[in-house]
Parts: sequence; structure tokens; C-alpha cells
Amino acid sequence: MMKKLKVKNAIFCEDIREEKSNKHILIGVFSGGVNVVKIPATIKVAVYAQIEIKGDVPKEIFIKFSGPGKGQAILKVEVVVDETESQKYVTIATSSFGVNIEKEGILRVEMGEAEDKLQLVLEKSVNLNPDSPTSAS
Repeated sequence: MMKKLKVKNAIFCEDIREEKSNKHILIGVFSGGVNVVKIPATIKVAVYAQIEIKGDVPKEIFIKFSGPGKGQAILKVEVVVDETESQKYVTIATSSFGVNIEKEGILRVEMGEAEDKLQLVLEKSVNLNPDSPTSAS
């Protein structure tokens, strides 16, 4: 469990861009579940997260993406801290990548300081909805 790390927010979207001013633009935010027009399908996802750190700052954070289905991916990101007053924050903005959807279910994101000590921080339901105008293909 992330005793020193507290996820302040985490957002699923289709892509993240960084402006010259170091601000992030989130594109295609999934506000509810993820709708697909057919299964199997491939969707683009990225994750934006802000984490508060208490105590010593870890050198890296692990991010695990899984479900629905058998596939999973684990990313290791180097920690760069923005220190504001007495609190330390880390912003993680992953690159967009393709996720193969094999069935309806739950898409999960877990984070932690070690690959074997992850905490669930975000999940979205994946639904077959061929009539939805906002479905991913």
C-alpha cells in the first residue's frame, strides 16, 4: 500500500499533450464508462494523475494497466517533484497507447512504489454499445 503516496486525482483520456508552458491538455476524457462499437476492439488511452508525497521521495513509481481480459502492462516512471509550500506533488501524464479490448468488463490502473505493492487508483467499465455516437472503435 502507498503509505507515503496519496493519489489526489486520476483521469482516463484518449491523449495528453504538454504545452510550452508545461500545462497539460487532456483530450477525449472518459467521464463515464468506455463504450466500444464492437468486440474485439482497440482503444487509445492515457492516464493523468496527481500524487501527493509525504516523507522521502521515491526514485520511481510503477503503474499497472489491466483488464478487461488477460492483458496487462506495467510502466516504470521516474519521479520529478514539484515542491509547493510543505507538500510535494508528482504529476504523471502517460503517453497514449492502444489497449486491446477482448470483452466487456473493467479497465484498471494501479500505482505504487514497487511492482509488488500496487494500489488501485482508477477503474472504468468497458461496455459494448454499438449505437452510441461516442463509442470508441
